[in-house]
Amino acid sequence: MFETLVDQVEAIRAGRVTPVDLVEHALARIDRVEPDVHAFATLMADQARGEAAHLATIAPTGRLHGVPVAVKDIIHAHGAPTQANSAALAGCVPDHEATVVARLRAEGAIVVGKTNTHELAYGTSCPASFNPYDTTRMTGGSSGGNGAAVGAGIVAGTVGTDTGGSVRLPASYCGLSAIKPTAGAVPRDGVYLLSYTFDTVGPMARTAADCRLLLEIMAGRSARDPYSVGATFGPVGPVARMRIGVPTAAYYDGLDVDDRVMNVVETAIGVLSGLVDEVVAVDPPHPSEVDPTVAVVAAEPCQLLAEVRADRGHLLGADVQALLEVGDAFTASDVVGGHHARVALQRRFASLFAEGSIDAFISPITPNHVPAHGAVELHGVPLLRATTPFCLPVNAAWLPSIALQGGRADDGLPIGFQLVGPHWSDMGLAALGEAFQAATSHHLITPLS
Repeated sequence: MFETLVDQVEAIRAGRVTPVDLVEHALARIDRVEPDVHAFATLMADQARGEAAHLATIAPTGRLHGVPVAVKDIIHAHGAPTQANSAALAGCVPDHEATVVARLRAEGAIVVGKTNTHELAYGTSCPASFNPYDTTRMTGGSSGGNGAAVGAGIVAGTVGTDTGGSVRLPASYCGLSAIKPTAGAVPRDGVYLLSYTFDTVGPMARTAADCRLLLEIMAGRSARDPYSVGATFGPVGPVARMRIGVPTAAYYDGLDVDDRVMNVVETAIGVLSGLVDEVVAVDPPHPSEVDPTVAVVAAEPCQLLAEVRADRGHLLGADVQALLEVGDAFTASDVVGGHHARVALQRRFASLFAEGSIDAFISPITPNHVPAHGAVELHGVPLLRATTPFCLPVNAAWLPSIALQGGRADDGLPIGFQLVGPHWSDMGLAALGEAFQAATSHHLITPLS
C-alpha cells in the first residue's frame, strides 16, 4: 500500500485512504515480517491507533497528516522508553520529546514504534536487526532498524542518526535513500549523542523526495540545542545546470573497493551525465585525511557516556566497551590536534567545491557489498573501520550527503552510492536525487512479500 511517503501523503489528502488505514497496514505488516527482520525495539500500537482515530476525524492540515513513521531508539518520543538497545539503559523513559519528533507530530505524523540500533549507536552492524532482502545479511548500522522497517515495507519514512555513515550504510544495504544533513541543520536535543561534533539527525525513506519532505520538517534551530542553527539551506538551481565531480583514481588509492560497488558508481555516473550540465574529474581529499580526526570521534563518546559507564558500565556490550577503551587512550593534545585536522579537511573540501565549480561529487557509501549478519571484520579489518572510509570524512567536514540506490549485485542485493555537496546544499542534493530517481528504477525494487 503506497510504498512512498509522498504517495501516502497524497492518498490521505485525496481521501483514498484514512490515517486508520495506513496505521493498520503498518501494524499488519509488522505482524507479518517483524519475526524475520526485527526492525523494532518498542512498538507503540495502541498509541498509534488512538492518534490515527483522532486524525481521521479532522481535515488534513499538516504535511504528514496520518502518515506512520518510526524513530531510532536513541531519539526520545513520548509514549516509549529510549533504551538504545543497551541493557545499561533498560527501562529509561524520557521526560521530554526530541524536537525532531515533536516537529513530525505537529505535521500529523504518527510514530508506530522505536527502531533497533547498534548498542548506543556505536557500531555499523546493528546485530538486533536483519536485512529484509536476505536475513543472513546485516542491515548496516547504527540505524539498522530503520533500514529494516522501510526496506520491509512497514513504514515509508524513519528518523535516524549518522555519526560516520549510520543512515547511509543501512540505506545502501537495504535498498533505500537517506540524507546526512549539514551539521547544525537538524536539532539534536532529545537524542542520546555519541559525538558532539560528528552526530547528525537525518531521514531514511524509499525516495529522495520522501527524505526531502522529512528534512524540511525537521530542520531549523531549536533553543534546546545550542549546536543547531536557523534553516539556511541554499537555493536550488536547475539540475540541468549542475556540475558533478567524479574522483580520479587517486581517491581510491589503498582502498579495496568491491568491483560490484564500483560498477554501480560508474553506472550512476553515466546516468548523471545525461541529467546535469557537466561531469568533471576532481581530486577530493583522500579518505585517509580523516584519520587524525578519529581522536575526536573516539574521545567524545567517553565523555558523553561517562555517567552510564560509572553507574552501569558492566552492562555494556563487549564491542562498545572496547571502543570506549580506545577513546580513553587519546590525550587532550590528540583531541585538539584532531579538531585542527578537521578544520584543514573542511578547507580542503571548500576549495574542492569552489575552485572546481562543482555542486556535488559522487562516491561509494562503503567499499563493501552487504556483509554477512554477525560479521565483526572484513578482510581482517574491524567492521567499523572497514565500512566507513567514504562516510566519516563527510561527518568530519560537516558536509551534507544523500544516499541513493544505484543498482543490484548478481545476488540481488542492493548497492548504493552517495552524492556529497558543500555546506547547506542539502536541498540541491535532494533535487539531484529526485532527478536521478526519475531516470532510474532502482529505488522501486523491493523485497516485499
